[in-house]
Amino acid sequence: MKKIIIGFSKTDQIFSKAIMCLEDIDFSHVYFNFYSESLERNIIYHASFFNGVSFINKERFLEVSEIVHEVEIQYTDEEYKKLMQYMIDKAGIKYGKLQILGMGLSRVLRKIGIKIANPVKDGSLTQVCSEIVGEGLKRKGLIDKSVDFEEEGPGYIYNAIKNKR
Repeated sequence: MKKIIIGFSKTDQIFSKAIMCLEDIDFSHVYFNFYSESLERNIIYHASFFNGVSFINKERFLEVSEIVHEVEIQYTDEEYKKLMQYMIDKAGIKYGKLQILGMGLSRVLRKIGIKIANPVKDGSLTQVCSEIVGEGLKRKGLIDKSVDFEEEGPGYIYNAIKNKR
């Protein structure tokens, strides 16, 4: 068995604060965290505004981010291998800047009673943090395959997995 941590974090940047306000949560970002025995490093895998889908050393990540919640999930060796393959295959995809703006617009309108879907969906051409982690968690069966992560943010993931350790 291998341990994967699903982490939820925030920064002091306005973008992070806007997500927390619109989602009514105390974090703005979701990521995978795992330890590589062969590299002897804690590695964060996430989608970030400036770097897209990427791996980053946890120490560097903590220079700009504050961890708010962590949920530990156990993976069989085969599940872990498939998750690592998924991460490598998705690394390098650009961040969904227009997509996150569309998600924000739908949240703002929802707060005033107007329900619309995210008007800026692009499938898998770009990714936001909840999309890259949510799709990875679907592969383990922790999240229903019908959930659209071009609509759902990190709060959805937290609520879906917090009791599935």
